[in-house]
Amino acid sequence: MDDRVILLKITVADRDYVLKHASPSPELRENMRFGLIKDGVLVCRLTPDDAAELVDCFFTLSETAPGANQRKHFGGLVARSLRILEENLRRDGLVEEEGEGDIEEGAEVEPGSVGHPWRDEVVERTGRARRERRLPAREELAAAAQAPIDELAGLSRMQFFALMSTSIDGPEGIIRINADLEPHEVSNAVFAENARRMLRLIDSRERVKATTSKNLNRAFVAELIDALAYREGYIEDLRKFCKVINEFEVRPAHIVRVVLELAGLIRLQRGHFSVTKKGQRLMADTAAVELYLLLFRTFFSKFSLAYLDRCAVEDDVQDGVNYSLYAIHKGLNDWVDKDDVPRRVLLPMLYDTLVAADRLFLAELVTVTRIVNPLEGFGLLEFEYVPDWGDREKIGRVRKTPLFDRLIRFSFAEIGTGD
Repeated sequence: MDDRVILLKITVADRDYVLKHASPSPELRENMRFGLIKDGVLVCRLTPDDAAELVDCFFTLSETAPGANQRKHFGGLVARSLRILEENLRRDGLVEEEGEGDIEEGAEVEPGSVGHPWRDEVVERTGRARRERRLPAREELAAAAQAPIDELAGLSRMQFFALMSTSIDGPEGIIRINADLEPHEVSNAVFAENARRMLRLIDSRERVKATTSKNLNRAFVAELIDALAYREGYIEDLRKFCKVINEFEVRPAHIVRVVLELAGLIRLQRGHFSVTKKGQRLMADTAAVELYLLLFRTFFSKFSLAYLDRCAVEDDVQDGVNYSLYAIHKGLNDWVDKDDVPRRVLLPMLYDTLVAADRLFLAELVTVTRIVNPLEGFGLLEFEYVPDWGDREKIGRVRKTPLFDRLIRFSFAEIGTGD
């Protein structure tokens, strides 16, 4: 077996475009998904076969991409990638030393005319190698694609890719949201309760004047401070450090207002906030479950989780929410130390990338702000607190609540074994 490794660097955007439009093999797809990302650049550690296949993908896109600039761009990637393949072939004595047919640094390959002395040799040689090595092992590869992987919370490759491509707010798919809940089951969801209280308070005023920055006005925010539920000591700390309290300073209330707008339950029109007809219907006690489900779907599919902390982390946390939910479903049945939660629930590729960049603190931060705290607000996680400085407490351990498995189910029936 050829155990050589070829390193190719491409942007994350190019990786995503190849995955979507060039139909790479499962092996190459896996290598591209699991590569190390730093500063928007993906480092792929590829076998010669996979490297040649990636070049084939670039060739295809250099001829089929819809825009001229895109075709030219992928033509340039062909030239750069073939230089790297050429160096490896020459190193291993598979081609002769440099000659007049070599591709020069900075050269571009024009779409529709991709060709040079190396192209046929590289494509034919590696294509033949792929056929010789992979076709006899197709059954073995299929079995490997269905084998559980510990680093993916026990998911197989097939299950992982299916889970990542499903929609959290879709009517069907890998993730199934159970609408058959009882009102008492969602009664401890603070986020949903605060949303209902805000809806009722705005509706009682018929409309609420907005500020020039399109937030709730300061007088109404003062009412919200007394009307909503907050963690112990939050409002006291807020008043201690803020002489003037606007909506944006009251972050829990601000996030609720933003999500209510995204869910279509309130609207800003002609400088005033008002409750929509849908919002008036869902703020009733009898609609508690429907309101909860709408807010949950909106929060994790439409709302930008990065807005919760505004840290310099790509959208990989949001892109990996499906995986995080599954990892919690499998791994947080019992109490888990808070410091161990990021390793368990973050998308493994993101966690490894942050750790490799000496940014473990950032992995811990975004896990709490974008996953743990929101799910606790929906009553899906619970905390065990331990003493902190002074008379303060901090989160010590985390586990899922019974509501989590009542609300979220996972079905892999169509692609193999699963829950």
